[in-house]
Amino acid sequence: MNNHHLFVSRRRIQGLLLTVTLAGGIAGPARAQVTASVSGRVEDASGAAVAGAAVIVTSLETGAGRMVTTDAAGTYRVLLLPVGRYEVKAEASGFKATLETGITLVVGEEAVVNLRLQVGAVQNR
Repeated sequence: MNNHHLFVSRRRIQGLLLTVTLAGGIAGPARAQVTASVSGRVEDASGAAVAGAAVIVTSLETGAGRMVTTDAAGTYRVLLLPVGRYEVKAEASGFKATLETGITLVVGEEAVVNLRLQVGAVQNR
């Protein structure tokens, strides 16, 4: 292989790498924009935070669910959810479960869903 051919091959490879890098840079942000998130606070009937509550965000279209646990302030956050229709359920020991339905997430949305738990036996819905 002569030097000229080697130089041309390197230039083609560099051009290809640049193209792939630029395409990834364009596709990366576009991909990130097709998701949404849900966050909120879980509290008891008096408005006090419920730490350690299980919050389940379920897609009504696919049935896929994601579970998170509330922090000491009773807050939760579920990121990178595909757009679509959802329900959000919260449950904690010593409380009745609560379910919020009719949540439709659109591209880039950060929906806030606050949930209030009533004292009582845990119920499965």
